[in-house]
Amino acid sequence: MEDERLVERERDFRRQVQKVYYLREEDFDDVLSDGVVVKTKLQAFNDYLEEVEEIIELLMNEQTRSEGRAKLDAASASVREKTARNKAKLDMDRKAMQEVIQREHEEKMEAAARRQREEKARQLEQLQARAALEAEVAANRSSVLDAQRKLRNDSKKPASQAVKEEYVPATRERHEPVRAQPVDPARWKDEPKRMVLSTHALREAYEDDAVQMDIVCVAGGYDREQWRIKYSQEAFCRDGLEYVGQMRETKV
Repeated sequence: MEDERLVERERDFRRQVQKVYYLREEDFDDVLSDGVVVKTKLQAFNDYLEEVEEIIELLMNEQTRSEGRAKLDAASASVREKTARNKAKLDMDRKAMQEVIQREHEEKMEAAARRQREEKARQLEQLQARAALEAEVAANRSSVLDAQRKLRNDSKKPASQAVKEEYVPATRERHEPVRAQPVDPARWKDEPKRMVLSTHALREAYEDDAVQMDIVCVAGGYDREQWRIKYSQEAFCRDGLEYVGQMRETKV
């Protein structure tokens, strides 16, 4: 809390000094002596900055505060007009900067709203195209294969015209009552089935068909690429690696 009060006090003194003693680099000229530059305008400006820091240091200390105010009054007496001009210019610069920030913010918001509208339009277009194909299939005016081919062709169009999802015909399931099945004790004697490594498993027929593979691999809300990333993350997480280490120690 004490540090915060000191920072706020210093900030207040800096505002007071800037209000009455505020110069810019362009307010200084080279100092000449017998036609020779003895101090450049940049050196003169640096001297001014050092003087400001010295005044603020005097103001921060209660014992030297009166000395600091006297020095500030003496330094600011001859530059009141320049200080007023520079303060006005500073206010204009700040206002211009705020306008730039506000304009950039509005442009970002407008771009985000435009992307949202385009995404909604694209989703609506997909839903309408899918509904039209389902209606054609239901009316026997088109086959499922034709509908899938139509969607694949639409996916090659520009983003504003593409329909990227695969057509899957709706199916109606009949729910039969589940009847109790007789218990088969002999089946309980079977050895438990072990998991087979994917490298040793038989290849399924759908794995050679990219379209069918995409349909099968969409599970749990993840497509094939998302599922691969999530599987890798979970397989190599800390809990998974600790489990493998425990299994190895048990075997040893």
